[in-house]
Amino acid sequence: MFFAAAIALLVACSNVKCNAKGDGNGALERDSVKDSTAFHEGGHDISVYVSIVFPKGNEALECGVTKFIGEFTGVDSTGTMTDVKTIARHYVENGAKQLKGMVFYKGDDRNAPSLSLNLSMGVMYENDRFLTMSAQQETYLGGAHGSLNTVGMTFSKADGKVIGKEILAQDKLNDIRKELTKRLNEMFLRLSDGDTEKAFSLKEDESGKPYVVELPSSGIFISGDDVVFRYQQYEIAPYVFGTPEAKISLQELKNNGWLEAEFAKSLEK
Repeated sequence: MFFAAAIALLVACSNVKCNAKGDGNGALERDSVKDSTAFHEGGHDISVYVSIVFPKGNEALECGVTKFIGEFTGVDSTGTMTDVKTIARHYVENGAKQLKGMVFYKGDDRNAPSLSLNLSMGVMYENDRFLTMSAQQETYLGGAHGSLNTVGMTFSKADGKVIGKEILAQDKLNDIRKELTKRLNEMFLRLSDGDTEKAFSLKEDESGKPYVVELPSSGIFISGDDVVFRYQQYEIAPYVFGTPEAKISLQELKNNGWLEAEFAKSLEK
């Protein structure tokens, strides 16, 4: 429930409109905000923590990134908040309220599990043209283990717009999906030390046809020379595999004709 807003924003953010102009030259300064709360309720220790590092010095980029922060946290679905500190405070207050409503243990304090919500957002990658933000949210509500949701989102420094799935050639998506399936199966095999009998594999769909993985529900992002395709827990594999990802270099995507034509051309500049 905490992550529902984050998935929705990946569509919404692609429509973000920031009227300011950006500056695509040079590394940007960064600012940071931290906030938290901790209390005891109904036998549970409850805590909420947030840490956000964000760029400064490029008005268009600041606009796009702030909207991303507001929507990912579930604090500002309208994209009207401009102060990251205020967003962080609302996130902590809302998170505390939600966790308080999930209190289920009334017995001995010593046996009650802690309930927690931790969010970390920051700059994952930056070059002269792009900046990629990361967001990682860990939630524990009791039970054997918690849950982890982690996404990346790339922005253009020129206009603050999201660089997402639209950079892929839409008529080549099936080829890309096949390549992702191959790379993910190779990764699962490596994690099983090459044991093909024990390795998890994306082999067949329900009809028995060869399985071809969909693109990640949370989108794609640029990191270094690669486009990263990251899947959430349980999206394509059991919990033990966490958040599987596959990478395809921008150069390989371009060479195979898998990039949208104008974006591919822009890489030559």
